[in-house]
Amino acid sequence: MNENVVVQKKSKGVIVLLIILIIIVLGLSAYVVYDKVIEKNNVSEKEENTTTNKEKKFLLKDENKNIIYDSGCSILCSEGYANGGCLSLEKWVTLPYLNINSDYANQINEELKNIYEKEKSEETFYVTIDYSYSINDNILSLVIEKSSDSSNDYNIYNIDVYNGKKIENEKLLERKNIKKEDFYNQISTIVSNVLLNNNYGYGYHVSDSEEYQKFKKEQYDKTVSKENITIDNGMFLDESNNLNIAVKTYLLAGAEYSYFIYNYDYKITGSFNGIKDIYNLTK
Repeated sequence: MNENVVVQKKSKGVIVLLIILIIIVLGLSAYVVYDKVIEKNNVSEKEENTTTNKEKKFLLKDENKNIIYDSGCSILCSEGYANGGCLSLEKWVTLPYLNINSDYANQINEELKNIYEKEKSEETFYVTIDYSYSINDNILSLVIEKSSDSSNDYNIYNIDVYNGKKIENEKLLERKNIKKEDFYNQISTIVSNVLLNNNYGYGYHVSDSEEYQKFKKEQYDKTVSKENITIDNGMFLDESNNLNIAVKTYLLAGAEYSYFIYNYDYKITGSFNGIKDIYNLTK
């Protein structure tokens, strides 16, 4: 009777050992599969992604030219010499050609061509047209500034250098961690601080007449209104990856309004020279 109990206990012990050995073998097999197959695939995938990123190239139309280059500089004369040359300078136009092979790039180039054709007509009033651009990661920002004696206007484009598609403003806001619902409050605060704290004259002054104070408030209110500052405003990234927003600014003298560039870091420029400073250009 006791011998049977001992035999049963030994049998159970052998079975338990076998189960433990099977579990160990299965565990080792699973580790080998993970280490040799799955992890190898992960490494290969990482290497492939790294290689892909390294081999990424701009989507150029012409590989022998820069991604942006001058389409030509033109002096438009209101009156010329009989034997050629410019007697009276009317305007100076410098426009770029966007060397990216995509439908959106073609659309931009067509718009730039139309700007030039329009400037040759007598209906326009801009004295100079110039441009600047910067590239941050995959985003190329192109800024066209049109300047008259009293105001500025801008055409602003953002395009992906790798696939040639348009970069929407929402993507620019994401880079600065700005939520759409917070956009107006943040940007209107920047505009307000610039206008009231940088000697632009919008703040209260004891010598102002009651009528002039009312006028200043009207111009200020229109500038910082929700109708004027929207997510559809022109935006671009400068070479320091700072976000810049073009805002129609209602003026206190001269033209009714001018578009100013407000920098997300509380800087401002209303001219191409200022934009060149932001872009750190020497052109």
